[in-house]
Amino acid sequence: MITATIASDDQSVRGTFDASPYFANRPDLAAFVRYLEEDNFGGGIADEIAYAAEGNEAIVDQVLAHCSRLMDAAHRNGGEYPGFEVTVNSDELYAWLQHERPSIYQALHAIDKE
Repeated sequence: MITATIASDDQSVRGTFDASPYFANRPDLAAFVRYLEEDNFGGGIADEIAYAAEGNEAIVDQVLAHCSRLMDAAHRNGGEYPGFEVTVNSDELYAWLQHERPSIYQALHAIDKE
């Protein structure tokens, strides 16, 4: 399993979810992993994982609903627009790649050795 952590920017709603289905179905997996590496396994690119899990992972739904409520309030009151952060467990990702997508794992490590 590849665990991802999701947290609202205000840190009031946070938890972990299984990101494995996203990686199993990602068509350009090697490129996506490279982008994750460049963004320290988080950042805006990782948000895609949460959006893909929406409706299937309760914690993702809770964080997104919380952010939506805060956004509505910010819109009414002129405040800052809230967001959320997603971080992928890199050790679990690499272990999953090694077992499930060994050619991608090897290709990624071959690039690292150059």
